[in-house]
Amino acid sequence: MCWIRHAGVKCRQSGKPPLQWMNFDPLELIAEMKAVTHVVDSWEDMLVKAEVGRGYMDRPCIDPADPDCPLSAPNKNSTQPLDIARILTGGCHGISKKYMHWQEELIVGGAEKNNSGILLSAQALQTMFQLMTPKQMYEHLKGYNKVSHMNWNEEKAAAILEAWQRRYSEEVQQSVSINSSQKVLTFTTTTLEDILKSFSSVSGIRIASGYLLMLAYACLTMLRWDCARSQGAVGLAGVLLVTLSVAAGLGLCSLIGISFNAATTQVLPFLALGVGVDDVFLLAHAFSETGQNKRIPFEDRTGECLKRTGASVALTSISNITAFFMAALIPIPALRAFSLQAAVVVVFNFAMVLLIFPAILSMDLYRREDRRFDIFCCFVSTTIHQRTSPVHHAFKVHT
Repeated sequence: MCWIRHAGVKCRQSGKPPLQWMNFDPLELIAEMKAVTHVVDSWEDMLVKAEVGRGYMDRPCIDPADPDCPLSAPNKNSTQPLDIARILTGGCHGISKKYMHWQEELIVGGAEKNNSGILLSAQALQTMFQLMTPKQMYEHLKGYNKVSHMNWNEEKAAAILEAWQRRYSEEVQQSVSINSSQKVLTFTTTTLEDILKSFSSVSGIRIASGYLLMLAYACLTMLRWDCARSQGAVGLAGVLLVTLSVAAGLGLCSLIGISFNAATTQVLPFLALGVGVDDVFLLAHAFSETGQNKRIPFEDRTGECLKRTGASVALTSISNITAFFMAALIPIPALRAFSLQAAVVVVFNFAMVLLIFPAILSMDLYRREDRRFDIFCCFVSTTIHQRTSPVHHAFKVHT
């Protein structure tokens, strides 16, 4: 008996195996449906227009000795090996010869052809299986007894599809022996999701290593033999402030619901570090000049530093913020999220450089005035206005 359900044909015939693609003959099915007085004229017209014919029943089998190879296959009784290269030349057709044509590039890779364009060999074969979407699977099985006991919904359909894809990948990988010359690669939607998830995860070791290297670089490049000119502690404090501003900016983005992606976790921390440290070095360089200028009143030296470089820092930061906010207009969710997060982080960097870092510079100015050692500011240098090696530096605890 045959009937139509959900725009598909379901058949159950006594003495016949379940209907599958390997035994599905559309012409035979139409004839059987006509025999039980079904009106199938529209179906028959559709099959004829789509050039479905007998489906896969009249296609050659790769292995004619396979029990699943239909008797109607053209090479069922042949003893000659199938010329697969000739059949795949130019691609092949699906069940509809008019509308379903699989291009050669979608089937084989590393192809070699003769001068006539006939396929001779290929290094790779690709097979694709199209699965239902969670919504399609939910609609297809809704109302069946097999799912009536499990509160059937789209979420459970998605979980089943994900589990099937993972199990399929495992079975395919296990089907090839370790010593085999062939290599099987599987790729599913879950594989893509796993890759994106792995790239979106934050690597604490990588980020910490990058920031520690920047700490060392800032400290070493700003150290001087003369404690009155050394700014190693300023460099350390600047990098630490940049680190905290990046963490604060990303925390705010997470709080307001901006999604994280691979660009956020792999690129943005280092991009923000470079932008923030650039402003820190700019202010520190200007302060190294104004801080030693005796013609500028002691209380005004930090202000003079901001007067000389604050405008440049402000303009570059505002330009970066505007550029990132404008980039958020891109209609790509991942890039939009990255642009918004970068803009927020640069705002925090800007606030840190102009509001907090000048206080660090002022504290360092008092350290210089008291001739205290850089970094180890609890100790006072006994040498005055001369460059000596650290071996000749004497230390005493400031009381």
